[in-house]
Order: sequence, then C-alpha cells, then structure tokens
Amino acid sequence: MKKNELIEFLQRQNEFLQGRLDEALASVNSLTLANEKLVATVDELRKQIASLEDVIKGKGEELNKEKAARQAVQRLQGSPSERQAKPVSTPATTGTRQQKPEKKRTNNGAKRKTHPECEVETVVVEPDSPDFNPEAATFIGECDVVRYVMEPMRFKKIIYKVRKYVQDEKIYKGSAPAAPLLNSQYTSSFIAGLTELRYLHCMPLENAVEYFRAHGFDLDKGTAQKLVSKVKIHLENLYKALGQAIVADNYICGDETYQKVRLQVATPSGRKIKKGYVWVFVGMTTGLVYFFYDDGSRSAEVFEQHIRGFSGAFQCDYYSGYRHIGIGGMSGIKVQPSAIAGKP
Repeated sequence: MKKNELIEFLQRQNEFLQGRLDEALASVNSLTLANEKLVATVDELRKQIASLEDVIKGKGEELNKEKAARQAVQRLQGSPSERQAKPVSTPATTGTRQQKPEKKRTNNGAKRKTHPECEVETVVVEPDSPDFNPEAATFIGECDVVRYVMEPMRFKKIIYKVRKYVQDEKIYKGSAPAAPLLNSQYTSSFIAGLTELRYLHCMPLENAVEYFRAHGFDLDKGTAQKLVSKVKIHLENLYKALGQAIVADNYICGDETYQKVRLQVATPSGRKIKKGYVWVFVGMTTGLVYFFYDDGSRSAEVFEQHIRGFSGAFQCDYYSGYRHIGIGGMSGIKVQPSAIAGKP
C-alpha cells in the first residue's frame, strides 16, 4: 500500500472512530439526563410521603382528642351529681289511667335496603270503602308501600308453525330460531339454567333434575346428563381460549394462594384434607382473569406450563417459583416483583 493510500485509509478510520465516539458521548449525556430526572422524581415522592405521614399523625391526634372528650362527657353523664331528676307527672283526674305516649317505630335505627336491582312495577290503589265516591272526593296525597315478590322459574313450550309456500316452482320456508346444540330442542336459557345449578351452585345433577321437576318440568336425568356433557366441552374450549388470551397480553400479574381440599382417599397419616394451591393470572391490558389448578401443586413447573409463550412484563411477589423466569429457558419475560409480598 502506498503512502498516500495509507494516509487516506487512516483518515477514514479516524473519522469513523470519531463518529462512534460522538454517538457514545450522546448516549452518556442522555443517560445522565434520565438519571437526573429519576432522582428528582424519587425526591418528590419522598416529600409527598413525608407530607402524608404528617397528615396521618395530625388526624390521629384529632381522633384521640375527640375520643377523650367523649369519654369525659360519658363520665359526667354517669355522675350522680350531674343526673337530672325526672319530672313527676300528675294525672289530670284521679281514677283515670294515664296513657303512655306512642313510641315511634324506628326499626332499631337500621336502614332498609331499596333494592334498585329489582324490576319495578307501580300499582295505584284506590280506596275500596263502599261509602267512597271518587267524583265527590278531593285528592290530598299518596304514600308508597313496598312489597317484594319472587316468581319461581317458569317453563314454556313454544311451538313454531313453520309454513311452506311454493312460488314460481320455488319452495319458500320459514325458519325457526336456531338451538345452541345440534338436534336439540332446548334453548340457551334452558341450558344456561341447568348449567348454573350444576357448576355455579355446585348442585348434583340429581338435585338439579328434582329442582326442575318441583317447578313444573319433568326432565329426565339422561337428557340432563347429555346437555351438561355437551356444555362441558364448550366450557373447556372457552377455558383454553381464556388461557391463550391471557398469555397474549403484554402485562400480567400473577399470584398463588392455598385452599383446603378434601381427599377421596385418606393419607397414610389418616388425614382426608390437604392444603392445595390455586394459581391466578390477571391480564392488566385486557382485564381478563385466569385461574388454574394442578392437583394443588405449588411447584414452579405448574407456573411455567401456563406461562409458556408469554413475552412481556410479569409482576409477582418474591416466591421462589418466580425467581428464575426471564433467565435461561424462559427468555422474553421481564420480572417486576411487587413491593407487597403476596399481592400482585
């Protein structure tokens, strides 16, 4: 390589290195500014926390003063010197019994619930006295009297007369409402009622069938079993879809808690109850909640099986089962431990 070519090559290298150095200096400056902003934010939060602590202390002192004042008033009222003698009332005429003033009904200070969730029906009630003449009477007002009514479940058999017509050598036929299950006569409301009793209220299928019969529908146990088994398949598919939707979120909070579980077979020690753990994921973007359970296990393998494929921020407590996520085989997961242990 000639001398001029060597000098030109070294100049290009120098310019390239100088550009990289300028980029590095710019990055250092931006990081310095971000660090300064973070420090300022932390200082501001500390000031706010200190002011809140001062307010809480002031409120505590005011409550203590009020409590001491109430106790002092109660002591004064209980003192014999402070009690006032009750006035003795003398009857107006001897030989007649004095009537006691009628006590006002207060329902012991309890407030009745208004039940705004109920369907409201308004009925106007007119006087039913034979001496009442609405044309000669003058309306002076009305009062509200509330009564709550419960109507048990009702069953209806709807027969759709599907008509057929021929027009221009073409057949036209009406269409009845579709059933949720193929070759089934039961509507979604019927199936939902049976499923609610079975799964939401944990009612055995025999009791659910008897409940339907008590309210006017003779449902066979075999028919109920088929309906529940078909609905179970759809519920399992919805459950799997819910798990996939949770993992597709980019921000998940997770936690686990224990519950006493009854065992079908006793343990060698004779116990029929064990501590089983239930896990939960909450999608903070979608608002979905996903529970999962694996024979009550708290092993990290249960967590890893359901978090597989997730890429985002996962917020949790300091349970050891969460500590290695984002490291090794579970890459793509960022860990953001919660400041409050056990609460995501």
